[in-house]
Amino acid sequence: MLLTRAWPQHDAVDEFDSWQEGRHFPELVGVPGVERAEYFRVVERDIAQVLQGSGNRIAVYWSVDLEPLMTFLTHPGLAVAVEDGSRFFPQFNELDGDRYTGNIYRLGSPARGSGGDDDHPDHDSVVILVERYEVPADARDEFDQWVREVHVAGLLELGRRVCVRVGHAVRANLPIPYYNSPGSDLVLTTFGGSVRAIAHDPRLLARLGDAQRWDRRLVYVRRELAELGFDRDREPGRG
Repeated sequence: MLLTRAWPQHDAVDEFDSWQEGRHFPELVGVPGVERAEYFRVVERDIAQVLQGSGNRIAVYWSVDLEPLMTFLTHPGLAVAVEDGSRFFPQFNELDGDRYTGNIYRLGSPARGSGGDDDHPDHDSVVILVERYEVPADARDEFDQWVREVHVAGLLELGRRVCVRVGHAVRANLPIPYYNSPGSDLVLTTFGGSVRAIAHDPRLLARLGDAQRWDRRLVYVRRELAELGFDRDREPGRG
């Protein structure tokens, strides 16, 4: 997957959203290599500090494997779409040393929750929690064990509509340099339910409280809670 982040300023965000939905996404899902694209609005207010991330928009592009994703990244159609979007760059706040950032991740198999009740099914939405950690070699084994045995297991206890995937950044031979942002490791949790209920769930906050042990040790940790704004699938038979 390609996970990208942006931080359009307040007076530009509505125009940026409209451009993404009406022009950018339709163009990108027509480029070979990507099967689905999703656009998320980051929750910025009335949430705990542990969920206060950076940036206010996230776009995720899904591919079946790394090779077709690299085809997407090197296709002339993507270059045209990126050039079109560069007009917004002067209205972006800085993120991780650049105007527009992202990472390519290889993802493991999804793990799905099996217990708990669904909260607020009458206000259902797709919500993601994006956790990115820059993990040095000397902490690798300990971090991987914590993610595998403690963190993912705790997240899965939050309900049966929870899905967790763990990813590792691809950093070699990238055709677009700013898709090599900090965040060597990804924990991507998808929820179904009310975004406000999820943001204030004491079980989630307790799990993230435990995760903050890494905030004190690593040079880079970011978390964003975001709600799906829109998505788009590749049309059958294209590319």
